[in-house]
Amino acid sequence: MMDLSSGNETKPVLKIRPWTAADLNRVEEISGEAFADPWSRESMEKELVSDTAHYLVAELQLVEFGANEGNTYAHLTEDGVYRSEIAAAASTIIIGYAGYWQVLDEGHVMNVAVDSRYRGRGIAKELVKAMLESGDPLGIVYWTLEVRRGNEAAIHVYEKAGFTCAGIRPGYYTHPTEDACIYWLTRNI
Repeated sequence: MMDLSSGNETKPVLKIRPWTAADLNRVEEISGEAFADPWSRESMEKELVSDTAHYLVAELQLVEFGANEGNTYAHLTEDGVYRSEIAAAASTIIIGYAGYWQVLDEGHVMNVAVDSRYRGRGIAKELVKAMLESGDPLGIVYWTLEVRRGNEAAIHVYEKAGFTCAGIRPGYYTHPTEDACIYWLTRNI
């Protein structure tokens, strides 16, 4: 925790970036919390080196503002305006991740997960947006995913991003058994 007695102000800044091997412990923790059947560590390590897999992490930076030297950071102010300031120090924690497989001009969303302490704050929305945008230079036009039929929060995020339900896969999920909604999105790039 940063010492705020200096009169400086600490603000959270969200950064979305590609995941690295150094992120795997934290991604594994988030996955284990978020999914009934999380991927194994071995599966995640294979995703890191796969040519078809593309993963991002949402990193929360706690940035100390008010210093006279350091890096410039953009952050969202309380009135909803982005502002740049000089910052002296930052600490980070990974709070979510998302990934997809590319097959020609299709992107298949594999996972979107956010640490339970940070859900409901638009992190998943930002991850999905960044994921879709990362597919544009790769020529990904068609996107698909499966989501538990009862996962209203995730469905809301996907529908806000433009996905529409195209069908149902009965009994697709286990622990507990539940149908999956199959979502599709076509992007104009």
